[in-house]
Order: sequence, then structure tokens, then C-alpha cells
Amino acid sequence: DEIGDMPLATQTKLLRVLEEHQITRVGDHKPQEVNVRVISATNRMLEEAVANNEFRNDLYYRLNVVTIELPALRERRDDIVPLVDHFRKQICDRHAKQVESISAEVMRQLYAHAWPGNIRQLRNTIESMVVLDTDGVLNGDDLPPDFASSEDVEIPITSGPSALVGQSLSNIERWAYQETLKLTDGNREEAARILGIGARTVYRKLKEFDL
Repeated sequence: DEIGDMPLATQTKLLRVLEEHQITRVGDHKPQEVNVRVISATNRMLEEAVANNEFRNDLYYRLNVVTIELPALRERRDDIVPLVDHFRKQICDRHAKQVESISAEVMRQLYAHAWPGNIRQLRNTIESMVVLDTDGVLNGDDLPPDFASSEDVEIPITSGPSALVGQSLSNIERWAYQETLKLTDGNREEAARILGIGARTVYRKLKEFDL
């Protein structure tokens, strides 16, 4: 992780491992064969680091075989709600805690936050809240003291009954139309049949909800 911050001396050692497929353990003098895959991550622009002689260009090209670019968390807010639920369950298991739900207000604040630290910051925030929680529900009192949402954005509705709690009837209705359209691959007549309403009503509602 954060390979862009690796010192040049360590970069040289890693490059040697990648080229020779051998390592030498600390305190040992006999090299050992290794067969590994290296998955590295960084939030730096390595091309600039190479140009500034802060990162070895030969190591950069060695590592740059398959590149996956992830946008900042604030640019893919639809991932926040499922990530929060995933981290809640994972951290509850790790700390033997029982946190069954998250208040709608807290979820809105998590969704609206800028998350400059991306997923790592989100996970650490959820862990702090779970560890300090005393009543099994994450609410505003569980948020870190320095936490503040930075934008006024609307939280999306995800699947599952618990996700509908705290939502307005208008949002729930919009979600029902949206999910039914996904189910029918955009077939509005079929969506009308599933929803038990007329096709004309579906057309009117889709226009109303801008779907």
C-alpha cells in the first residue's frame, strides 16, 4: 500500500525481487526462490514522481502491467452506503459488538462527507463509531468530534427493507419505479404490469421523477 511513498533504497530491493524472483531473509545469507504476485496501490501520480526522480522508472514499468484507477470516494457516492454496511458487519465481528442499524441522519452525513482520506477514512470512521457505541444503533452522538458533512446531497435508496427507513414516501416511490425498470430492462408496459398500475400512470410518474 502507498508504494509511491517507498524510499528509493527499498524500491531497489523490490525491483531485484521482481526481476530475480528471490528474497533473502533478515539475518540469513541464502537467497530463497519466491513466486508471488504484487498488488500495489498509491494515491500519487507516479509518472510525476518518476519525472522528479522520486520513483524508479524501471520499477514503475515493472509494476505498471495492469492498472486499475479508482475515482475518489466522493466521486462514486453510490458506493458509500454498501461500504458502510460492509464495514459495520466486519468491525462488529472483529470487536464482538452488536450494532444492528445506523440512523438515517448519520447515513445522510456519511453520504454527504467529502472523504479526503477515501475508503480508509470511511472504514476508520465506522470502526470508531462501532467501538464507542453503547446502544446498538449508530446515531449522531457516535460520530467523531471533528466529523462534519461538507455537501448537501441526497442519499440514494439501496435494496433491502432497512434502507427504506427514514426515507420520504416520494423517495420510496421513485426507488420502486427505478428498480422495476431495471428489472424489466426499461420495458415500461412490463413495469406497469408488475406494479399493478396502468401504463399511462407509469409514463406520468417516470416523467415526474425524471427517470
